[in-house]
Amino acid sequence: MKIWQLLVLVLFILIAGCAPMPQQLQQAEVERRQAYVAAHPTLDEITKNRILQGKIAIGMTSEEIAEEKEAKYAALMRAKGLIKFEGKWMTPDQKMAIQKERQRQREERERYVAEQRAKGLIKYKGKSITKEEKEKQILDKAISYIETTKYIYRGASETYLRISIIYSFSYENPEFIGWEITPDPDNPAATLVTMKFSTTGVSYLILTASSSQVNNSIKEKMKKAVPLLRITWRINDLTGLTITPYNFYAEDALTIYKDVINGLLKIAK
Repeated sequence: MKIWQLLVLVLFILIAGCAPMPQQLQQAEVERRQAYVAAHPTLDEITKNRILQGKIAIGMTSEEIAEEKEAKYAALMRAKGLIKFEGKWMTPDQKMAIQKERQRQREERERYVAEQRAKGLIKYKGKSITKEEKEKQILDKAISYIETTKYIYRGASETYLRISIIYSFSYENPEFIGWEITPDPDNPAATLVTMKFSTTGVSYLILTASSSQVNNSIKEKMKKAVPLLRITWRINDLTGLTITPYNFYAEDALTIYKDVINGLLKIAK
């Protein structure tokens, strides 16, 4: 036998002689757990006992300990015939009673809605009202926006109502005949509000203006508004009120208003 082999053999024998027997290992583990519990007096009694019994390993994370406790508790609850439902332990009969009550409430709500519809009522802003009442509320709100909201241009401001009325005088004998409100086909969150005027023709001053003053294509579009001029604005108040032109006549109304302001500012200079 070579010298290095002899040294390895001696080393192996020494290590084997020093290694504790399984019973010694078990006793060392018990003592280690006892020492850990003694060093952590703030542990609750259940945790202490589980560590001493070897049910919780020293070095387990708090999450692992919580999961182990939860599993133990769940097993205890199931042994009592309980089931977990929406985070709570209860008997199967209790669960069934909760589900039946919810079903009853759901059917009650559905029955109420059906009764309201049978009466011609619909739900709007938490109240049961007729379709006509809903439309009137929406129209009144939209009219209020047109009457009070101002368009600002170069330091000047005017309400969309007055801008529309001013524009109507681009036609002969304009007469306001009413409002119209419709959903915006391009934007479910928006509403279209139309001011309607009866007219007998386009203003003579516009018709006789040179093409450099009023484009001929604009004159032709204005003629199409005879005998009914419809100025339509788009209102969106979902995330903040905005009012924008929807049709040519609303756009032209803003254009004329801005032309007037530009002219006044030019004269003021």
